[in-house]
Amino acid sequence: MTPRHDTSVVEPAHLQSRSTSTQQGFRSKSQPELRQESEQVKARQEAQDRLLPRISVRAPYFALRNIQELDGGVVSATVPPAPPSNPETGVAEAAQVARHLAILGSLVVAAKRDNDDRLHYLATKAHFLRTASEPYGEFDAADAAARAGGLRAEAVGQWIDKRNARAFVKLMSDDGQALNVLDVEYTVMAPRMFERLQPPIDASVLTAAEGVETPAKMPGLESLPFVVLPIPHDDRSRVTVDCGEIPVGMCAGHFPDYPAAPVALVMGQLAKAAGMSLNRQIGGGFDGAQVTYQVDEAKVKAARLGRAGQRLTLRTQYLRRAGSGHVISGVAEADGEVIGELEITLSVTSVPTPFPFPVGGF
Repeated sequence: MTPRHDTSVVEPAHLQSRSTSTQQGFRSKSQPELRQESEQVKARQEAQDRLLPRISVRAPYFALRNIQELDGGVVSATVPPAPPSNPETGVAEAAQVARHLAILGSLVVAAKRDNDDRLHYLATKAHFLRTASEPYGEFDAADAAARAGGLRAEAVGQWIDKRNARAFVKLMSDDGQALNVLDVEYTVMAPRMFERLQPPIDASVLTAAEGVETPAKMPGLESLPFVVLPIPHDDRSRVTVDCGEIPVGMCAGHFPDYPAAPVALVMGQLAKAAGMSLNRQIGGGFDGAQVTYQVDEAKVKAARLGRAGQRLTLRTQYLRRAGSGHVISGVAEADGEVIGELEITLSVTSVPTPFPFPVGGF
């Protein structure tokens, strides 16, 4: 596939470096190469200028780079690096990958419209899948260096009807291997309809939001409280977590003038709680040595948006084994109302040595 403004696709600089430096050595670029590079930069900026005003997310929640419109209705972009935090392992944190792929999916759907009106794309259902043929921990150092600059993603999409759309998005390694795919469905509405349908936000929260400086990047999930509530000792399958009130900073750039928690970030917290359920089920605890895991699959349903100032509670339950994976379900609640559901499959990537607790099975 080739850009509309170009006759060939030139990889981002951090992906070019491996082949160029190996085959030709370091050298100055020729005038045709510089001219071609300049044209590509211009084409990418034009694509962003055309598509970004059509959706409602902005920085810091929007962090895609190098947006391109390719032949066949494909839109591609560079997904910024997002290394997972322990005990999750992998090329990138699954929740952050899903965040970026869902935004790219909204861009490809927006590109199919015949006007530039700004609409809200609410992800209501998503299926995330790890498709890499080798375990995440086995990528070599060169691949790791490439990941430091981000990875490419491509999206295709379609309108189901006037209010609903769907996108299929894949994240790729520098050699073209699909690492993750996301099948995501959106409910689409104009800002005025969105404002009519959403519950009002407490005036004190909005006043506080006015005094909060927009962060340069999204705060990490570790910035939220994560208090595990007491669990009966005879119930090894369940975990309940109190995350406190949803902070305004978690909502930055998600919807203008309506601080709503992004579904991907809430589900990221829920996935973290699911990891606790995994450790509890196989015999571990929440402190000290834990098994690490990777996210193989996640199915998400979003019922409504959680709002800044609401109290976020997470509940997970270990369900069953599925091949080499472990299936865990979860719900996220805002002030006691369910805002999202998750079914996630985790597979163990490492265990502490020596293993400090009896094993319930991997």
